Amino acid sequence: AEADQSNNFAVSANGSGNVLVQSLAGSVIAGVYADIKSGSGSISVIGNINVTFNSTSADIRTSSGGTIDVEATTGSITQSASSLFTAGTSANDTGNIRLLADDNIVVGDITTGGSVSMIATTGSITDADSSDEVTVDDDIQAVGLRMWSKSGIGTNVNHLDTSVDNLSAYVDAGSLYELESNGVTVQSVGIAVNRVVAGGTASVVAATTDASQSDLQTNGSDGNIVLRATLGDITLQAGAAEADQSNNFAVSANGSGNILLQALGAGTDIIAYTNADIQSTSGHIT
Repeated sequence: AEADQSNNFAVSANGSGNVLVQSLAGSVIAGVYADIKSGSGSISVIGNINVTFNSTSADIRTSSGGTIDVEATTGSITQSASSLFTAGTSANDTGNIRLLADDNIVVGDITTGGSVSMIATTGSITDADSSDEVTVDDDIQAVGLRMWSKSGIGTNVNHLDTSVDNLSAYVDAGSLYELESNGVTVQSVGIAVNRVVAGGTASVVAATTDASQSDLQTNGSDGNIVLRATLGDITLQAGAAEADQSNNFAVSANGSGNILLQALGAGTDIIAYTNADIQSTSGHIT
C-alpha cells in the first residue's frame, strides 16, 4: 500500500516495542523487502519447521541493546546473500543475536555490536554467497562468535567470512573453514538473548542462554580446522569454559583432521598463551 515502498518492512514495532513472529505448525517465510524490525526492542522469529529470509533484502533489524532470537524448531534457517540480521553496530548497540536450527543454517549477513551464537543441531553452517571464495565479505560482524555444528562450518572452497574479536567453534562430525578479515582471539564465548513470548511486553520476555564455549574443535575422525586472518593476529587462549582445564588446548582436530592457522597480513603474528595447545590426533599441522 505504500506508494514508494521506501519503508521496506512487513512488521515494525516503534521505540522499544518487542516483536514475536511465530508459526506454531509451519514455517516463517519473509518475501522481498519484508523486513521485521523494532526501534530498540527484542525480536523473536520462530518457525516450527523453517525460517526463510532468502528473498532480496528481507531483514531483521533492531538496535540499542535489542536482541534477535531466530529458531527453526524442526528445519533450517536460510538467509539470502543480501539478507541482513542486525542489532546495530554503534557503541550503544550491544544486542546479541542467536540462531538455532534443528538442521542447517545458511548465513547471509549478520551484524551487531554484541555477540552472535549459531547452533545447527543436526546440520551445517554455511555461507549463502558462493561467489566469495577468495575475497572476504564479512558474513558475520560481531564482538564474539560462538558456533556449534553437527556436520560442518563453511566449506573448503567457500569459507565462512567473519569480522569478530573473539571466537569459539565446535564441529561434531565435519570440518571448520573460516576466513577472518581482521585479527581474532580464540577463547571462551557465551551469550544470552531475550525470547519474546505471547504478549510481547517486557514482563513476558525470558532470557535464553548459550553457555560459555571454548576453543576450536572437531570431533569427527577426519574433521579439518582452517582459520586464516587477512590483516591481524591470531591469538590463542586456553578456554575458561572447561571446568578443570585438563585438556590444555585452544585448537584440536580429532583423528586424522588437519589444521591450518595462517596470519596473512604483513607484520602479523600467531600468538599462543599458556595451555593453548594446537593438536591433532594423527593429522598434519601448519
